[in-house]
Amino acid sequence: MSSNRRINTNPSRQTSSNQPTENLTPPTETTVRNKDKYKWSYIQEKTLIQLFDEAIAMNNYTLKNPTAIGREYMVEKFNQAFNMNITYGFFKNKLDEFKKSYKRWKVLTHKTGITVDHDTSMIYASDSWWKDQKFGCKVTKSLNRKPPQFWDVMQRCFILHDVQS
Repeated sequence: MSSNRRINTNPSRQTSSNQPTENLTPPTETTVRNKDKYKWSYIQEKTLIQLFDEAIAMNNYTLKNPTAIGREYMVEKFNQAFNMNITYGFFKNKLDEFKKSYKRWKVLTHKTGITVDHDTSMIYASDSWWKDQKFGCKVTKSLNRKPPQFWDVMQRCFILHDVQS
């Protein structure tokens, strides 16, 4: 009786018992950086969010995420600015952090028992209210009554993330 499994005909994927099975490809700069948490500088964060803004603006802020052309533009400009060789995937975690802090701030500003200054977006609330909000939430602790860094750009870029489905 024959097996229904396909035979692998790719010689680079075949291994014998006397060959090591670990990945023989040397790690690139990006994979090394991703393994341990990459430390973003202020100027890199600012550049990333500005490039994201420009990429979203290419479609008049009608899409949540940049198109392929926008992503290529972001990667090219970021690599030029910081003499790096990375892909768009490297930006994903940082952009998710930006989105998370944006969403958390929006939730906080719509809670009862507070006032929000519309010019500065600062939240004015009692210390006990803040203690209740900070309990168990690292994002809220990092905000400390002030809107997230780059709030003005986040408002343009992440406005479509407010829509509830």
